[in-house]
Amino acid sequence: MQLHELIIKRALSEPETRVAADKVVLLVSGSPKLVSKELVLKLSMLSNFVLAVDSGAELLATACVTPDLLLGDFDSIDADVLENMVGKGVATEAHNAYKDATDTELALDYIVAQGFMSVIATNVLGGRIDHELATIGCFAKAAQEGKKVIIAGDDEVCVFLEAGRESAKLNLAFDELKPSFISLVPWGGNATVSITGVEWELDKATLSASCSLGISNEPRSKNIAITAHRGTVMAIFQINYL
Repeated sequence: MQLHELIIKRALSEPETRVAADKVVLLVSGSPKLVSKELVLKLSMLSNFVLAVDSGAELLATACVTPDLLLGDFDSIDADVLENMVGKGVATEAHNAYKDATDTELALDYIVAQGFMSVIATNVLGGRIDHELATIGCFAKAAQEGKKVIIAGDDEVCVFLEAGRESAKLNLAFDELKPSFISLVPWGGNATVSITGVEWELDKATLSASCSLGISNEPRSKNIAITAHRGTVMAIFQINYL
């Protein structure tokens, strides 16, 4: 979990002149490909507001983490878990199952409406590819609107970089522990990026969704710098990849 923490803390603290950290929301969704309870517990320690999305509450319960809010149409959460959460006094925001948005998108709408600026999301990837792609698109939109957005799984951390925003740059300093691979993926159109400290450095290169430039780069330095000059870029750090 050391690499997860290093990358996430650095992403949240950009730019370096930042005086105080924003309130960080941990969003735990209900992907059937569950992340570990150890990761959930670690991420909860890096946040100060926990938002459970429907059956994401079940994962939080296994990690002994009580959410501040439980949101969704509650069509997938175990009834006993829901009853237990309500019994503990957890606030709920219920939505009709007949709606035009996923529970995860509604959770992001809540985060935006409350004025939170930083979100760490977990248990959002895997399972149905349609849900996965739609979820990534929703997070990309939040980044485009100026939110700091991070997706964390057991084997990867994804940081959204948005040109023209505070999240446009990410500077990382590693020691012996480094990611196995670093990939840069554009979202919503072409993107222009630079990256140093890796095997294949890029200088204002254009990334397109129709080609694989930016995939599976390898760290070669303790210091790695990534900049999004134009567009939205997902910086994906593979951890413990075999």
